[in-house]
Amino acid sequence: MSTKIKNGEKILFIGDSITDCGRLEENTPLGNGYVKMFSDIMTVREPEKEIQIVNRGISGQTISELKERWHDDVLNNSPDWLSIKIGINDVHRFLMEDAYSFLNSDKFEEIYEELLAITIEKLPACKLILIDPFYISNDSFDDSFRTKILTLLPEYIAVVHKLSEKYKTVHVKTHELFQTQLKHQLTEKYCDEPVHPNSAGHFLIAEAVYRELAVHKNSKMNGILELEVLLKNMNPVISENEYVFCAVNELSFKTASKLNPICIFKEDEGLTLVLEKACAESEKLHFDEVFKKITLHVHSSLKAVGLTAAVSTALADNGISANIIAAYYHDHIFVPNNKSALAVEVLLSLSHDS
Repeated sequence: MSTKIKNGEKILFIGDSITDCGRLEENTPLGNGYVKMFSDIMTVREPEKEIQIVNRGISGQTISELKERWHDDVLNNSPDWLSIKIGINDVHRFLMEDAYSFLNSDKFEEIYEELLAITIEKLPACKLILIDPFYISNDSFDDSFRTKILTLLPEYIAVVHKLSEKYKTVHVKTHELFQTQLKHQLTEKYCDEPVHPNSAGHFLIAEAVYRELAVHKNSKMNGILELEVLLKNMNPVISENEYVFCAVNELSFKTASKLNPICIFKEDEGLTLVLEKACAESEKLHFDEVFKKITLHVHSSLKAVGLTAAVSTALADNGISANIIAAYYHDHIFVPNNKSALAVEVLLSLSHDS
């Protein structure tokens, strides 16, 4: 598996302290974080390529500070690939500092899109990589600052998702990756405090960037066909919501759709809805089992052969039933609620061993 980066190309990483990582001090020029680790991964896995890697992270910056130096640090460098990781300082400052009260998620989106638009205009051949802001915590106390961050952060992550989809970029979903890890390990495995990863956390980011660039190389309009690539890059992410399957023979399609199901399937006997448990209970709909949804965050082709079989076999070997729905972009696996954590472990192991 190799990336789409070509021999002789330049990739520039820009962002805040997580990108910076001492690149202007003792760890010049790449820092000692995920940018340096990505460089090392490229050296080991693709030694035939001479790639120029540039770090333009600066500690403490928000999207508005990036804008102030965009011409000098990005456009003047004319990279072939541009990676942007920004957002956590925006959330912090918006919550804590009056001077940044303007920097809500709407303003974050406005400036972010302005930077992407001018980059595409001035550097039309430059490929974009957007990295989600993240927070390595699963704090749940109502009055804690960490919970406030975790509550607000999804608004900023949603902006990155929206812009990635609009501009067809490579997209690295780091917050989802860390939250998946925290289902199995304590936060101290990845950081000393939630903003700044340790070496394991930085390696997770670097590996994710490399993986997404490799997947991007193999991506077509109809998704990835190669089973090995699909398995290696499954990135299973479990939903927080609980889901149920309900038969609603007496409802019309129009009425059923008002219940906001994530799936409606028309059978000869009637309609089957997949919807949140809370909704089914409020509508007094009958269901037999409660499920968690695990989404495989790799763009699988509907023509791909073997992914469903490999996943269902691995789960079956561990006594876990699987109801799999293949949508256009991803496969979604519904597993019994009480076995969902084990199911994620099984899928991560399958991916690691592939």
